[in-house]
Amino acid sequence: MSVVRARARASRAAGFALVESVLAITIVAIAAAVVMGQLSAANSHSARLLLAAASASVAEAYLDEVMGRPFEDPGGGTGERRRVDFDDIDDYDRLIDRGARNARGLLIAGFEQTTVRVRVVRSSALPDIPAEDARRIAVTVVDASGGTTLATGFRTRP
Repeated sequence: MSVVRARARASRAAGFALVESVLAITIVAIAAAVVMGQLSAANSHSARLLLAAASASVAEAYLDEVMGRPFEDPGGGTGERRRVDFDDIDDYDRLIDRGARNARGLLIAGFEQTTVRVRVVRSSALPDIPAEDARRIAVTVVDASGGTTLATGFRTRP
């Protein structure tokens, strides 16, 4: 009888270990799923932040380019058609670049799905400066995910 009892105890002990193992595996799987979900969300958020930072850099570059031009056309003419020919801030009004470009008009790698819009308008927002002597420059960048970034600056007649 002692051999039969020993086998019965060993069998119950093995069965209990199997239940414990299945339970442990289930708990570990649930914990792993939760951790992976959190990592995925963090990664997605990180990608959006990276796109936003890149869009802000593009917007600032365009704004710096426009702000670096004279307030008035140095040649007295208007309506330059190509960005490389723009010689005053008003030439940039209504510029739309499909794909972010540098000042020479060359597409910037990695920004092919970005759209940049520039508006240059008279502004009465500055105290004691007539609207005809002030311009508000707004650069809007729409990134590949549809996120929008706006950079704004003001220029006045010297």
